[in-house]
Amino acid sequence: MRPRFLLTPALLLLLACPKAPPPPIGEAQKQIDRRLWYAVQDLASQAEALLAQQEEMIWKNWTEGTPADIAKTYEGKDKLFSSVSIQMIDQLRKSSIAAYQCTAVERGEPPQCPKDAWGSLEVRALTYLHVYFVGEHLSAMLVDQSDAIANLEASLTFTAAGKEYHYRDLDRLLAVEKDPEKRQALYLGATRAVERISLLARRKDERAEALLKELGYPSYESFGEAIRYGNMDEIAQFAEQVLELTQNAYAKAMDRVAQRELHTPFEKLRRADIPRLFKPQNMQFFFPKDELLSRAQSTLKGLGFELSAMKNIRLDLRELTYKNPRPLTVSVAIPGDVRVSLKPTGGARDQAALLHELGLALRFASMKDPDQAYPAGRAGFKPDLRFELTRLGSGAVAQAFAILFEQLVEDPEWLQQNASLTGQKLQSQLMVAHAHRLYQVRRRAGKLLYDVAVHRGEEPDARAVYHRIMSRAYGLAITTEDDARYVVDRDELYQPADDLRAWLIARQLQQTLKKRFGASWWRSPRAGDLLRELWSKGGALYPQEIATSVDAATSTDELLRSFAAACSGLAETRAEAETAESPVANGY
Repeated sequence: MRPRFLLTPALLLLLACPKAPPPPIGEAQKQIDRRLWYAVQDLASQAEALLAQQEEMIWKNWTEGTPADIAKTYEGKDKLFSSVSIQMIDQLRKSSIAAYQCTAVERGEPPQCPKDAWGSLEVRALTYLHVYFVGEHLSAMLVDQSDAIANLEASLTFTAAGKEYHYRDLDRLLAVEKDPEKRQALYLGATRAVERISLLARRKDERAEALLKELGYPSYESFGEAIRYGNMDEIAQFAEQVLELTQNAYAKAMDRVAQRELHTPFEKLRRADIPRLFKPQNMQFFFPKDELLSRAQSTLKGLGFELSAMKNIRLDLRELTYKNPRPLTVSVAIPGDVRVSLKPTGGARDQAALLHELGLALRFASMKDPDQAYPAGRAGFKPDLRFELTRLGSGAVAQAFAILFEQLVEDPEWLQQNASLTGQKLQSQLMVAHAHRLYQVRRRAGKLLYDVAVHRGEEPDARAVYHRIMSRAYGLAITTEDDARYVVDRDELYQPADDLRAWLIARQLQQTLKKRFGASWWRSPRAGDLLRELWSKGGALYPQEIATSVDAATSTDELLRSFAAACSGLAETRAEAETAESPVANGY
């Protein structure tokens, strides 16, 4: 049972100097609730400053190669993310739920406070803060296990065909290797390394479950629902829909890509072939690196966003040798200091990556103070809740807007207008992009269903559960060596739930924008106004509320069917085109 926390007289004196007025409270509320407010405000301010420091450090490491010691930023802050702090936040959160007569926040459902619109925001802010502090506490308590796994992964090597390779290079090696037997040898050679990592990963999972129970969570899943802000039964049901409704389209699309890229039917591929199958296509001619930014700026301008005039967004596209090539967005201060880094090489993937990061950056840079975004708040009261309602909350919401812009590189209208892609080149790009997206979505759906089944203990043999679910998700015959990945192929705390919901929200937004503003919605300033309004609310909206806020009428069932039909249609069109182009079909 969670120990009850009581504020001591010494702590009350320490917190006697407020930095912002507390919310209006009823007569029945005790004086201690006012003191709790000030205490929690202080915790939030410390956490906000820490995150800003870490974002700055990550940025310098990413763009300048400056060493980053994130662990050092936690020195002297042992008490910040302590169980005492967590209990303090939770106590104020529960008190606020009662004071505003809100519905209890259970199983990821958003709080509703009918008597006061601002009450819902306050409870949401405290919910975000509570989950964030639990997550930081959990990370601190698991640091030894996490470090052990990271160190092992960094040092592990494996042998294939008499040569030694670094384990971390496996996916890259598989992507560049043309010979399928050599790919398989690399994959099999890494299996022993996978098994060594699995031992440590299992210990970390067991320790995490024990810690969460000490913090008052009845199960691993209950915290998973809290940190993902959703009901796991409902998300798992969507994952099941993904696998069921896209199965036929997936088989067609993957077979067409496999025939084209590897000259092999999809059913004969092995897991080791997947990285090679989706090796980035050489589309530099249509997406030259010196046009990536101008093309993105032109797209955003159509929506009413003059990127060059937005002083709160800093772009770093320098091609420095020490710069990390992966795209990155950091928000040192929201909305005043948002930064985007990319080391461009050109190609469709690079264009998609830049649009993805700009989608994130625009959201951060467009946020407003809670009382500006929600004028119905209490008159004269401006709470210091920026941190909770801007930087914290569901990762699925932030990623949804990033995916919305990223998916422009999968849109035929945008590709024709911005990259001059037409005919077979356009069809090829669309087919590969849609097949890859479908593969990613199905993989995440499978991993989520696997995570849920394992943590619920539905079957005693986790390896057997992995084999059954992932063979269905991948659409491939899963081997013993594949099954050996059943521990390392599982994400922590149901991360695939965020990935799935982000994609779903992005598709719902895309359909709404097209319905209201036309197929080329990115050319409409009114579409930009709609997005700006959503962004202004920051993290105040739960993932399940985004569709409602834009009146998205399409059901998940209809959305999946339409996406599957588009993928299937592209595969059939490309197959017909290839038949027409073949020497045999033309009588040669």
